[in-house]
Amino acid sequence: MVQAIKWTSAIIATFVCIATSSAVDITWSGGTGNWNGTNWNAGVTAASITGFTRGDGRINDKFIVNGAGAIVNYSLDGEGGGFRPRQGVSYEIKNGALFSVNAAAAGLEALPTELDVSTLEIDGGTFRRQGRTDDEGFDLGGGALVLGSFRSDDRIGQGVPALGTPAIQVNLSNGGKLDNEGQLWFGSLTDHHPSLNVQVQVNGGTIDLHGGNVPPAGSDISADLLFTYSGSGS
Repeated sequence: MVQAIKWTSAIIATFVCIATSSAVDITWSGGTGNWNGTNWNAGVTAASITGFTRGDGRINDKFIVNGAGAIVNYSLDGEGGGFRPRQGVSYEIKNGALFSVNAAAAGLEALPTELDVSTLEIDGGTFRRQGRTDDEGFDLGGGALVLGSFRSDDRIGQGVPALGTPAIQVNLSNGGKLDNEGQLWFGSLTDHHPSLNVQVQVNGGTIDLHGGNVPPAGSDISADLLFTYSGSGS
């Protein structure tokens, strides 16, 4: 059974399909390593290819993590900030691969994961976010996984052809799993484009939401799943 969540922050909005020129593939070479390590395209860093850090890339860049035993770790302790790829960038995690985001650095509250990608394809792989406990065992939570942050419209008008209204597509298939510790937000509590469009399609995959009882920093809301409208927080 195919299950889909389709959401737009505007009362009436038109979905804009983002058509782009051929993607530039940035492929994980296998094994376990950090996102900022030299394990992309057979021995170089992603930043050396794209010029961007923190999971981001150029318009049309596609990050591919493929196969059992392929494990990419993104940790705040080593990356200098939260994971936040923008529009025009795509990720594919497939065939048993794992992409793991540690949303909290040692001794600090979790930072949001601002997932503004054009496409996240989880095809038989796993995208996992996890939080942290402090040295005394206090749960710092996992913060928020935000599908559509205030940065989602940064690249409107850029690229060939030009990017339009922010549109985020997440597909889960063939046992693919989205495992999120913390909260999953459609849109941002602070601000996002008024016609932001987010679609999540589950076709033989699963979404596991847990840990939303610990509110993210700056919020008093306890929830695993949250829909916001025009940044109003409603």
